[in-house]
Amino acid sequence: MMKRVTAFRCSFCGKVLLTERGCAAHEEKFCSKSPNNLAACYSCKWYQYTDKFTTITREGMHPMTGHEYQYQKDIQINICLKYNNAKMFNSFHASEELVEDAENNGFRIMPTIQEGCLDYQKKEE
Repeated sequence: MMKRVTAFRCSFCGKVLLTERGCAAHEEKFCSKSPNNLAACYSCKWYQYTDKFTTITREGMHPMTGHEYQYQKDIQINICLKYNNAKMFNSFHASEELVEDAENNGFRIMPTIQEGCLDYQKKEE
């Protein structure tokens, strides 16, 4: 026999989740349509897409052995023309360590729509 359940819908993407806490976490950290997570750069006139990547060598603990090891992580190079072709990094879903490594390799972190950018200008369509 069918049972009625209470569910919660994401305000941004419409995804349905079973718990209020799960829905709140989704909206705050994981929803790609939330202004908390969406990089403002993609709709800015100063943004330039490239199909280029750079490789960052990272160090970490191997999950199976527990030993330190090095591995490579490819990062797409996004460009901000306003900041002298600055390399920009979209940190959505990136670990704190990867964000730090990207910054140490000359990348600027893309601001979210909610954070805003003083130089943001909407791209003409």
